[in-house]
Amino acid sequence: MVALDIPNGCTLSPSLATPHLLGTPHLHINHDVAADLDSSNAFEGPEKLLEVWFAPSPKALAPSVKENGLKSVPADVWVEMLDLVNCKILSVIHSETVDAYLLSESSMFVFPHKIILKTCGTTTLLLGLHRMLRIAATVAGFPFHNAVSANDIRAAATPYRVFYSRKNFLFPDRQQGPHRSWKQEVKYLDDMFEGGSAYMVGKMNGDHWYLYITSPTFNPTPPQTPVDKDSNAVLGSLVSRSNKIPTGILATPADRAPGDHATAADDEDKHDETLEILMTDLDPENAKQFYLSNASAVAHDRILSQTDSALLKAAAASKQQQQQHGHGHGHGHKQQDSHMSDSTYSVLDSEDLFDVDDIAVQNAANGNKNDNGACSSGGSLTPLSEHLDSADMEALTTEGHALGTVVSDSCGLSDVYPQSVYPDARIDAYMFAPCGFSANGVIPAPPADGDSVASSTTNGEIPETAETAETASVSTSDSGPTSAQGNHYFTVHVTPEPNCSFASFETNVPGGQKGRQTADIVKHVVDIFRPGRFSVTLFEAKGTTADSTTKPGGSSGKRLERIPGYRRIDRIVHDFEDYDLVFRFFEREGFVSNGEARVGEL
Repeated sequence: MVALDIPNGCTLSPSLATPHLLGTPHLHINHDVAADLDSSNAFEGPEKLLEVWFAPSPKALAPSVKENGLKSVPADVWVEMLDLVNCKILSVIHSETVDAYLLSESSMFVFPHKIILKTCGTTTLLLGLHRMLRIAATVAGFPFHNAVSANDIRAAATPYRVFYSRKNFLFPDRQQGPHRSWKQEVKYLDDMFEGGSAYMVGKMNGDHWYLYITSPTFNPTPPQTPVDKDSNAVLGSLVSRSNKIPTGILATPADRAPGDHATAADDEDKHDETLEILMTDLDPENAKQFYLSNASAVAHDRILSQTDSALLKAAAASKQQQQQHGHGHGHGHKQQDSHMSDSTYSVLDSEDLFDVDDIAVQNAANGNKNDNGACSSGGSLTPLSEHLDSADMEALTTEGHALGTVVSDSCGLSDVYPQSVYPDARIDAYMFAPCGFSANGVIPAPPADGDSVASSTTNGEIPETAETAETASVSTSDSGPTSAQGNHYFTVHVTPEPNCSFASFETNVPGGQKGRQTADIVKHVVDIFRPGRFSVTLFEAKGTTADSTTKPGGSSGKRLERIPGYRRIDRIVHDFEDYDLVFRFFEREGFVSNGEARVGEL
C-alpha cells in the first residue's frame, strides 16, 4: 500500500505506524536536503511543466509492466533522473494511486501510468526526459519501439501522450540547455518524438503560454515492428531508421494484462482535466505571507493563542468541577475536556516537532494554577520557551515543513479542498528561507453523501479505527466516475520577491465536485495572492462530464469570464483532436504596474 523505497535521509512519518491512518496518504521528509537548501537563486518563478502518459489509465498497462507501473520505481532511481534536471527531493506523500514528491524546485507526481514533473528556476527539465523514458522501459517494464534490446542505451519507453507547457520566461537569458528559447525547446522535442505539435497561446507582445503536445492517434512512418511480450524487445532485426521515439502506440485489448477488463470508456484520458492559474505582480501585502519572518511570527502567535484558549477552557472546566464536587482536583478530567482537535498543525505533529494541544494543555493544567489548584485564565502566560526544547523553537524560526504547514493554513490554501469535505486529503508544504513557498496536496475523491466515511469523521478528523480507515479507502476508490477513482492532486509554488513575484496553482481535481465549480476555485486562489495579472488555462479531454458546463457557452464558463475585481483581457479557445483548451488572461481593476509586462523570449 505504501512504498518504502525512499531516498537516503528520508524519515518515516510517525503517522505511518498509526493503525487508523493506513488507508490514507503518508508523508516522508528528506531532512538531508531540506537542511541544506538555499532558495535565494530561485528567481524564475514560471515553471516548466512536463506530463508524460504511458497508458490511458492504470488499468490499461501492458503485460510487461510491473505491478503499480511507474510507482514501482524506487525513489533513488528518480533521484538520478532529477540530478539531470538540477533539483532534489524534499519530501514525499505516498498513497495507493499517486506519489507526490515535493522538490527543491517545484513538484513531481508519479502515477502507475503517467508522471508529471514541474520545475522552476534554471532547472533543465527536458534534459531529464530521455532518462525518464528509459527508466519507464528498463525499470517499470513499459514497452519500447526504438531499439532492439533494453541494453541499447537508446531504449526508451513509447509514450502514449506527451504534454509540455510553460508561461513565457521572465529571464530567458539565464536559462540553460534547450530552455533558452521556445524554438530550441520545440526542436529538442521534435528531435526526440514523432508526431508532436507546438503552439503559442496569447499575445506575442504580452504574457503568453506555450504548449507542445503529441496525440495517441499518430501512426508512425515507417510502421514499427511489434513488441514481444516476454522479452519486451522489438522483434526482427530492423528498427525504424528514424532515431525518434514513436508516440501513441497502445497495447490492444488482447495484449493487456490478465484480469484487465478496462475498455476505451474506462480510460482515464477520457475524463482528464487540468486547471492551471499563473499569477504575476502579487500584491505586496499578500506576498508578505510567504516570507519566513512573517511565517515565524504567525506560528509564534498561533501557539500562544492556542495556549490561551486552552487556559480558558481549563479554567471553565475547573470551575464546573468545583461547583459539582466542591474542590479543585480531577485534573485528568480537566485535561480531557480541554484537549483540542489533533488536526491543528497536523504536519508539525507528524514531523515530531511539537504538538500545540499538548503545550496548551500542559501550560493550562500545570503552569498556571491559583492557590486553590485551579487554572487561571488571567495574568501572563508561562513563556513559550519553557514548554519547547531548542529543536522545537528552531522549527518556529527556520525554513521547513513546520512553517510550511503554518503558512498553508493561515493563507487559506488548506481550505481550497478542506478536510471537512475531503477527509483523507493530505498537504505537504514547505517554507523556504528567506522567502518562497511550495505545497503539494493529494486529494482522494470525497465520500458520497450519507457514506459511512462521512458519518465516521468530525471536523475533518481521520476515522479512529483501522476498520473505518479501510472503509474510507474502499469508498474513495469506488465512488464517482473513472476520474474520481484515483487520487487527484494540487500543487502551489510562490516566489514573492517584488521584482519577480509569481505564484502558480495547478490541479486535476474535477470541477463541479461537491458543487464547487472551477470559477469558485479560481476566485479562492486569486484572493490569496491578489495578483496584478494572471492567466487561467483549463485543459479538458473531450467527453469530460464532471464539469461540462465550463465548456465554451456553459454557465460555469461564463462565470469564469467574471472574476470579481478583475477584467478579462483575452479568451482564446483551441479545439484539439481529443482535448479542449480555454486560455483566459486577466488584469486587476486599477492595477498600475512599474512597466509593461515582461515578455521574455518569443
